[in-house]
Amino acid sequence: MKRLLILIALALPAVMSAQDLKSVLENSSFGVRGGLTISDYIPFPSHRVDPRIMPFAGGFAEYEVKEGIIFRPELLLMFIGGKQHTFLPNTTNPEYLSDERLTYIYLPLNVKYRWKGVDLMAGPQFGFRLSAEYTNTIVDNGTVTYETVEDISEHRRFVDFGIGIGAAYPLTEQISAELRYSYGLTTINNFTTTVKLHTSILQAGISFKIK
Repeated sequence: MKRLLILIALALPAVMSAQDLKSVLENSSFGVRGGLTISDYIPFPSHRVDPRIMPFAGGFAEYEVKEGIIFRPELLLMFIGGKQHTFLPNTTNPEYLSDERLTYIYLPLNVKYRWKGVDLMAGPQFGFRLSAEYTNTIVDNGTVTYETVEDISEHRRFVDFGIGIGAAYPLTEQISAELRYSYGLTTINNFTTTVKLHTSILQAGISFKIK
């Protein structure tokens, strides 16, 4: 399915005439957006994950497909991850912490609809991994007995496919306040024999329409 969507995206410019593409660009608006993300993992089986709060930034385009319905693709740089408590301490075992820091380029493909003065949006999104590392720590009776920083790119998927929903409230004709949530439909970890991790990302930000 993912390969089919990628092939469609690559073939679309070829089937559109130059005149069609020019018309779309002339009738599109463009802007930038940024803010903060609160990201973590939803693990199966469940264990404790502390969220990571980081900034995000990027740009977007908007094209009105028909009255009231707008197609809004975006390109965002996002820093996500979370601190996993994979083994909780007890009377005999120490605590294992995995503090992950991932960098992804996300491509949300949203459809936006204005309802009672609020812009509602939803759509699929594709994330492409740029980097992935973690700090692995072992804590025994409150004392750090082991700590190392490692690259874990081979353990995290290159593509994170998910779905997002959100809303934007126009403050002015150019500026909107936005709140959005996305969930990874595919597992973010390559090896899923012991646990399956799905991304969970809440975005709060401001968008500014340039054109």
